[in-house]
Amino acid sequence: MRKIEIPGEPKDYYVGLRNDSGIIEYSALRGKIRQLVINHQLAISKIIDDGGNPHTGILEINDEISGFFSHEPIGAQVAFQETFSQELGAYAASKNEEAANLISKTTKEEHQKATNSFAIASWSIAIIFFLVVMAIINH
Repeated sequence: MRKIEIPGEPKDYYVGLRNDSGIIEYSALRGKIRQLVINHQLAISKIIDDGGNPHTGILEINDEISGFFSHEPIGAQVAFQETFSQELGAYAASKNEEAANLISKTTKEEHQKATNSFAIASWSIAIIFFLVVMAIINH
């Protein structure tokens, strides 16, 4: 049973065009590969949710993807792998950016809470000090 959903056929992920020299040049279809990257991440999440080892899971998923393309021309495999790697990198960068923004937002909120708590404590101390001074003066 596959750990990842790979829609379609391998030929759906690339095109091959014959150049002026008669050599076929392959180009990956980024949009299809981008969807595969999303499926890749969903499969990893499922492995984690099921209590599996994500590191070995990633290797197994990558083996499945490589096997899916193994009978395609080498040029097509290279074009696919290059684009797949780029898309994985872009996906990871976007998730890192989301995490950094969340951390920044949380840090700002915690700083604001701490500042508010400090202000409340300062005013409380000032009021207590004032009441003590007033009690001493009135005695």
